[in-house]
Amino acid sequence: MATKGASFHVQVTAWNTSTKAPQAGDAANVTLTLVRDGVESEPSNAPSDLSNGEIDLEITAAEADCDTLTVSGTSATSNVQIIPAKVSMQYSALSGGTTDKTYTVTDSVSGSPLQGVLVEVYTDEAMTNKIRQGTTDASGQVTFSLNAGTYYLKRTKAGYSFTNPDTEVVS
Repeated sequence: MATKGASFHVQVTAWNTSTKAPQAGDAANVTLTLVRDGVESEPSNAPSDLSNGEIDLEITAAEADCDTLTVSGTSATSNVQIIPAKVSMQYSALSGGTTDKTYTVTDSVSGSPLQGVLVEVYTDEAMTNKIRQGTTDASGQVTFSLNAGTYYLKRTKAGYSFTNPDTEVVS
């Protein structure tokens, strides 16, 4: 997995169907395509050769601002196919903001802290634009780095019912 909105490297394989082996040194002959959340685009960076048919591509932070990313492509070399790579993004609990906001989840009956609650942070009340997620620790806490603004938090844990969203203001 990669972190949403953070640059990273991904590898695809050039596979020679005649020799049934990786095709080394083929990056110059390859045209790669990104599919970000179902939308095709060209990558910002050029691919480079690694060893044994592996081709490396640096994904920029802007390109990584998606939930799923697939890298596929074609080779101009006869009988060479590119084996695509699919990446699911994860959200970083501690990145991208100016203020660390610690959020605590407790049991509504006992008041005890709840460990293992998935807390998702959204910028809109309809909860369509998720920007962070994290899981509470043994103290029922998770910390997010956020800019000033209003956020909507969705809490999920098996066996528990929460009134979502919970509105939090960061100043």
